[in-house]
Amino acid sequence: MWWNRYVGIPFEWDGHAITGASCWGLVWLVQKQVFGKNLPLHHECETVVRSGKHMDASPYFAHGIPVGIGEAKEGDVAHMWAMGPTGKTPTHCGVIAGNGYVLHTSERTGSVIQPYDREPVSRRLLGIYRIVED
Repeated sequence: MWWNRYVGIPFEWDGHAITGASCWGLVWLVQKQVFGKNLPLHHECETVVRSGKHMDASPYFAHGIPVGIGEAKEGDVAHMWAMGPTGKTPTHCGVIAGNGYVLHTSERTGSVIQPYDREPVSRRLLGIYRIVED
């Protein structure tokens, strides 16, 4: 499976490499290396999230169109609640790995693959987006 290469990457703010990645950095990396799509890095958004402030996650999801959970396919982006010390914010994301699984990362775990239709991810899932390039 393509996603095996990305499991276990340590979390790194503003990271977008196999050696360390943030949630959007991981999405960016997988989209580029696996699906051949070029997305912006959005460092300004990560700076706001890292500061513990709430942000509008629309810059991340402006690159896709919403699809139903039942229509999710490999490479789609999962939009999720972030759970942090300042509470819950709609600023987390991951990549659909197929068969009901999402690849995502956090400071606590690094990158992992988990089912998105069961706890703990199912309660965090806000939507699925299919990347469209200009």
